[in-house]
Amino acid sequence: MAEGITAALRWVARELPVYSLNFVLASATDLWALRYPESHGLLMLERGVGGPTGGRHLDAASRAGTVRVRSASLATQASVIFASEQMDEDDGWRMLESGELVHVDVDLQATSRVVCDEPPAQMVRLEDLEPRAAASQRDVGPLAPAS
Repeated sequence: MAEGITAALRWVARELPVYSLNFVLASATDLWALRYPESHGLLMLERGVGGPTGGRHLDAASRAGTVRVRSASLATQASVIFASEQMDEDDGWRMLESGELVHVDVDLQATSRVVCDEPPAQMVRLEDLEPRAAASQRDVGPLAPAS
């Protein structure tokens, strides 16, 4: 799967106008996440059982209050979480590198590598988007985790 995603990403980066290709792809046993290019953030948290205190369910909200996530089962289960912004106080959140592809297997083992370190040949900027599309991107949160 990594080879196919990598080949597709490199082709798109070389041949097509690109604004953002961030994605999360899940199957019954695996999860893949990609951040590309650097102008669009994607964060990852490898959350142990019960979170940073070891005894808490997940109850997270974005700084803007536009997204709220709750999961009682994460008080007793480990997880790997991807988000466009830091969702809780856990200091384990990290920003993926531009072009970084992360694979999470059925046992929650995460491995990653940068599969495309070149910027897109045809980078689309916010100013290049139609007004409605541009407006939808203006409220995107900061690229760095909140401190």
